[in-house]
Amino acid sequence: MKKYLLPQNGNLYKANLHCHTKVSDGRNTPAEMKEYYKSRGYQVLAITDHELLVDHTDLDDDEFITLTGYEYGFVEKDYDPYTQEGIDTYQHIRTMEFNLFARDKHNVTHICFNKENVIHGEKWRCDTVKSVGREDIRKEYTVEAMQEFIDTAKANGFIVSLNHPNYSFESPEFFGELKGLFAMEIINQGSYYIADDYNIQMYDQMIRRGHRISCIAADDNHAAYIEGDDNDIRPWGHVIIKAEELTHEAVFSALEKGDFYSSQGPRITELYVEDGKVKMNFEAAKYAIMHTKYRHFGRVTAPLGEFITTAEFNLPKDADEFVRFEIIDQYGRRAHTRAYFMDEIDG
Repeated sequence: MKKYLLPQNGNLYKANLHCHTKVSDGRNTPAEMKEYYKSRGYQVLAITDHELLVDHTDLDDDEFITLTGYEYGFVEKDYDPYTQEGIDTYQHIRTMEFNLFARDKHNVTHICFNKENVIHGEKWRCDTVKSVGREDIRKEYTVEAMQEFIDTAKANGFIVSLNHPNYSFESPEFFGELKGLFAMEIINQGSYYIADDYNIQMYDQMIRRGHRISCIAADDNHAAYIEGDDNDIRPWGHVIIKAEELTHEAVFSALEKGDFYSSQGPRITELYVEDGKVKMNFEAAKYAIMHTKYRHFGRVTAPLGEFITTAEFNLPKDADEFVRFEIIDQYGRRAHTRAYFMDEIDG
């Protein structure tokens, strides 16, 4: 009997869960960003402007939906992580930035809002903001303050993901103490070109710490173009969501359940367990890899000059084991699934 890790039923939707518009520090309007992504094969877009939460569902149509969300940042002032000396320059200080996604697509209740934190874009929106939680919490660069923020967000109908940890000069030794995240970015393609923000190792460390979270690839785009748009082999982060239908409710539910994977290009079309083996189908690739909690792994490699579209792996026998899967295409672009644990596979 097959047990599907990526749901059997439903459709695959291409989504970007992190971008910015003129509402904050982006170059284009929300409508222009919608047209940009829709023209490039996306069906889902979360416009996550800094500090300001806006309902963009007026942009939705039968082929494209927006998720209501925004980005909230903690910034440690007067600190240089390299010299340990005081400095007040953003490029030199630690940050912790989160994306919040609203369960109710019309929920625009801000969490721990302080209008002093709105330094870009449409500041006039501050006059009508509805907020809950401590407005001064951002001044406390501590695990305790960030945990309070996450708890407040969840209590008010949001799920929370962690953004670009390497760009933020942070590691699981710090953010690994936080509870209640539903996901973290393993690929932030915009930050990759600034700060090598490809964080699959950090994701593994979080999983080994006991966090059962999903992994997100995003572009963190600030304009209705991407450098090299005419080059169709460029890597650019996005997620593929498996949902019953293209509605906010169905897509949000899939995100909560982890029914999606991250990609720079490759597509996984099927992933299931049968008779103690994991079987997967995908578009033409050079490698398929099964990663585990420990050092054993599985790999299927295409012969020179050829491609593979299917792979099969034996499941580990350790009860506390997890497995996750990676596809690499001929251009070196990668797709990553979240970690699946033996108890959810066997359950």
